[in-house]
Amino acid sequence: MEMRSALPSSAPPAAFEYDDGDYDEETAAMVKMGSFDGEVRKMSPGVTGAVMWDSGTVLGKFLEHAVDTGRLHLQGKRAIELGSAHLGVQVVLTDLPDRLRLLRKNVETNLGLGVMRGSAMVMELIWGEDPDPDVLEPLADYVLGSDVVYSEAAVEDLLSTLTQLCGTHTTVFLAGELRNDAVLEYFLVAAMEDFLVGRVDQMDWHPDYRSQRVVMHTLKVGLLRVTERWVGGTNLRAVNVIFESRFTYHYSPPTPAMAWGPGLELVIEDVEVSPPQPMEIRVKVVCTSLCRSDVTAWQSQAFPLFPRIFGHEASGIVESVGEGVTEFQAGDHVLTLFTGECMACKHCRSTKSNMCQVLGLERRGVMHSDQKTRFSLKGNPIYHYCAVSSFSEYTVVHSGCAVKVRPDAPLEKICLLSCGVAAGIGAAWKVADVSEHSTIAVFGLGTVGLSVALAAKLRGAARIIGIDVNSEKFETAKAFGVTEFINPNDHDEPVQQVIKKISDGGVDYAFECVGDTGTITTALQSCCDGWGLTVTLGVPKEKPEISAHYAQFLSGKTLKGSLYGGWKPKQDIPKLIDMYLNKYAIPFLL
Repeated sequence: MEMRSALPSSAPPAAFEYDDGDYDEETAAMVKMGSFDGEVRKMSPGVTGAVMWDSGTVLGKFLEHAVDTGRLHLQGKRAIELGSAHLGVQVVLTDLPDRLRLLRKNVETNLGLGVMRGSAMVMELIWGEDPDPDVLEPLADYVLGSDVVYSEAAVEDLLSTLTQLCGTHTTVFLAGELRNDAVLEYFLVAAMEDFLVGRVDQMDWHPDYRSQRVVMHTLKVGLLRVTERWVGGTNLRAVNVIFESRFTYHYSPPTPAMAWGPGLELVIEDVEVSPPQPMEIRVKVVCTSLCRSDVTAWQSQAFPLFPRIFGHEASGIVESVGEGVTEFQAGDHVLTLFTGECMACKHCRSTKSNMCQVLGLERRGVMHSDQKTRFSLKGNPIYHYCAVSSFSEYTVVHSGCAVKVRPDAPLEKICLLSCGVAAGIGAAWKVADVSEHSTIAVFGLGTVGLSVALAAKLRGAARIIGIDVNSEKFETAKAFGVTEFINPNDHDEPVQQVIKKISDGGVDYAFECVGDTGTITTALQSCCDGWGLTVTLGVPKEKPEISAHYAQFLSGKTLKGSLYGGWKPKQDIPKLIDMYLNKYAIPFLL
């Protein structure tokens, strides 16, 4: 079945008919190559009426449509095409650079025909068992492939090639005709060993070039691994998520993934997404990130609100607006906000708080406005998470829980400002106000902790001590400003004692970015007397109460909490985006 959210007020994609007609070998070859110009126009898979579009044409038209609508920016990017040279039959891809390269498969066939389909100028043809070294330096921004998944051997060859061609910035788009479910499943399982795999929904294809016989996937090198398997012989796909790190989907939005109970695997379902009610907007999710708080809530037995769609950190495009909404219109680019801003309450009027009394943290799994849900399955409600629920292709949020962003800001990168990166930067800049030449300790070197370190570095901190039980993080942490690393497991004495010894009695600032109340106490004990400041950012998985000896505070130490870095989201997040686009160093987004 199609894994996408149902939109009652949106027209469904056109249904295309097809006829598995038989061809002689020569005619079939010409049809396949897009060079057949006779009167016989029997429809084959991927063909409707007199318009011919195999997977290469579908992919070409998809790219053209994505560029025209501003979803992809290919100008000046480096692209490599895998397979035959007829990608983009009768398509003008004005933004493709002239360095489009073709690798191996079917190159000789194209040369023999003397026909080079596609409008991008082909500067060089490369083929052989391995990519030419010139192709690998620098690595491509985009790798494009059509009809390259047709056998297990082809899959192995494809993935071997992709591992050589792809860096962490590379996005792969692959399109192919649906011929063999076993081969497709083999490809998905194999690809997910090294790549984050998403499916490009047909709603995002060129509206005139959609086919039920073609599928398009996007691949991205990622730290989170998603595996799919067929369940009980049905088409229902179960998604087992191994939570290794924060991730973003590049371009391809997540399909609706629901949790039916605490800790149970996320399951792909067809769900109904209601139209936006007054003062609400419906958003097409383009990119979403995975935050540790999603995992904590998913595993929690304390507040069993299920079934539930998680996710609270996302970027997207407004699909429709409800009555009374004047701030947004369809087509606007937005970031979702897990804590909103009504602009009118006591806290929103104050310069001292970002804790909106009207649209603050929503913990009951419903909308702020009417305490109801906008998701349903067979008439039964599905709970929201933080009034966002971005693990769905479409979601409905209050207009105060979204912020409009510049259309030239890359949605696949700035989505991290919807929570983690902004939370870390704000904790150092706004909440702690880190001073120059200071010494700080950062407990936990995930996305939030690294953002704290980066912000402290930009403020001129002299020493940034990173504390984590995973020593492999240190090399990465250096790029974000961490100057020293401590693994508590490598020491016989408590880590707070180690920190005090190497920092002349304690650090000036300590940041708890783990989500553990015991670590909060440790961070507080790591600070110096007189002015030491500890900031806590994490959400604890258990034991929410904090224990600390009163002498810690009597000696002049301070403990502060930080929600979303203290930013007022509608006012401050656009400024962070401007800083990024103006090349102010935020490595997470570069």
